[in-house]
Amino acid sequence: QINPDSNKLHGGPLSSLNWLLELPVWHSDADLVRWGPSHCFGSQADIVIENYRPGTMERLGLAYATLQEENPRPVYCKITGFGSDGPYAQRAGYDLISQVMSGIIGLTGEGPGRPPVKVGVPVGDVTAGILAATGVLAAYIEVLRTGEAQLVDTSLLEASLVHTYWPAALAFATGLSAGPMGSAHPVAAPYQTFLTSDGWINVGAISQGKLERIALK
Repeated sequence: QINPDSNKLHGGPLSSLNWLLELPVWHSDADLVRWGPSHCFGSQADIVIENYRPGTMERLGLAYATLQEENPRPVYCKITGFGSDGPYAQRAGYDLISQVMSGIIGLTGEGPGRPPVKVGVPVGDVTAGILAATGVLAAYIEVLRTGEAQLVDTSLLEASLVHTYWPAALAFATGLSAGPMGSAHPVAAPYQTFLTSDGWINVGAISQGKLERIALK
């Protein structure tokens, strides 16, 4: 049942960034007391997705193991800041923090001596959602094939690390750590933004032939 006052949740209007994505569902307190939270929220669900700190869903009676008692074949997806175990498991996760800890913020910016610059879009948040969605789809196929419940677990930190594959490969191959280069590329040139007399221009000529064709125009 969709809450008719869903635009007043949490004491105020839903954020304009979230209203297209959030579809609040509610059950009465009497239902929660009578049947329990797992019945109201999980027993009939094919897929359950949560992004609380580890332990929260257990306190709510909505843990993976609890839902399996009433629904033997759910896909249960957990998105945390730093994973479900380990020394940082109980810490809150934010996109900016994941960019710092993954090293992304050390790869963006204008070069040595300049302030670190985060990516202008929340790459950790968005990529965590993409990883979760991909994992859920694969897990649901497995449920249909085997009839067994599946657990999908990802985090903001993992999602941010995905984007460091290029500098990580360079580091493993050369032993050198990449640093900020503005819009330039570490192994291809010219492949960056240049200031001209009447504004900025992007040049992406990553081979000699392309550069010569650009120079002749």
